[in-house]
Amino acid sequence: MSAKVFTGGGARFRSGDTLVARITPCLENGKIAAVPYLETEVGFGSTEFVVLRGDGIATDSRFVRYLAMTPEFRDHAVRNLIGSSGRQRVSADVLSQYTFPVPPLEEQERIAGVLGAFDDLIETNRRLIESLLDLAESAYVRTASSLPRVRLGDLVRLNYGKALPARDRVPGVVPVVSSAGITGTHDMALVNGPGVVVGRKGTVGTVTWVRDDFYPIDTAFYAVSELPVELTFQTLTAAGLDTLNSDSAVPGLNRDRALAQLVPDVRGEPSVRLGEALSSVMSASDDLAVETADLTRQRDELLPLLMSGKVRVRDVEATV
Repeated sequence: MSAKVFTGGGARFRSGDTLVARITPCLENGKIAAVPYLETEVGFGSTEFVVLRGDGIATDSRFVRYLAMTPEFRDHAVRNLIGSSGRQRVSADVLSQYTFPVPPLEEQERIAGVLGAFDDLIETNRRLIESLLDLAESAYVRTASSLPRVRLGDLVRLNYGKALPARDRVPGVVPVVSSAGITGTHDMALVNGPGVVVGRKGTVGTVTWVRDDFYPIDTAFYAVSELPVELTFQTLTAAGLDTLNSDSAVPGLNRDRALAQLVPDVRGEPSVRLGEALSSVMSASDDLAVETADLTRQRDELLPLLMSGKVRVRDVEATV
């Protein structure tokens, strides 16, 4: 790779650039970001990322972005980490030394166009899911605002998850859910889905909706209730549990304090009507999530094949 492939450096970036995390563990986890349109000519940010940009002559910036997503590029970066354990970094100079096949600029643009079509669909679905969740929240607020209030513990139980270190996980399709959300998979579920998980340690009070059977680990609670599960999710989301950090050293959620929170009493007739409405909305959101996961899988499988030239753009353009 020549120095002309990636220009810029430090924390200066502009519209269309790609930001690559240069520190562990973000680098290994493939954390990158595309810079959207900026109102100013340049932006400034952390020194913990490297700025990548095509030169517009030999390389296209969107092609460079997808190059940064390939396993080969990431492996090159990880092999060249330096520094103390837990705070290792890769330098911009090391990334500039990465070599790769460079197709003609027009072919690069077509490759980026195909992969970008997947990302456009994924982003559209993300926005639709966000809108559906906003709709569900609005429906809950309209009904719940006029109801008497009771203790959260009168409606919901919060059970502890179970420890499952990464070394003990068996590859499978069951989501492993922590306080930060879905963080991996396992071959065995602990709780039948759909369900709701609440952050206990770390990301305190974060409420995660889980469509399928799942395995909540010990940094989280999972909710048990006689309410419809969709209504349980909205009740917990609106309860403000993310404001109840009880440990200044390691953020934590005290279960007794959480269950003492006052929330609308959505039992009885309101529960039936609202639960039915929320079920339809969450079902539509789940369908979009499944479609998004499939699109992401297709893009990730296609990306290294297109970037390496093993598959040509003309073979896939008609299917996107």
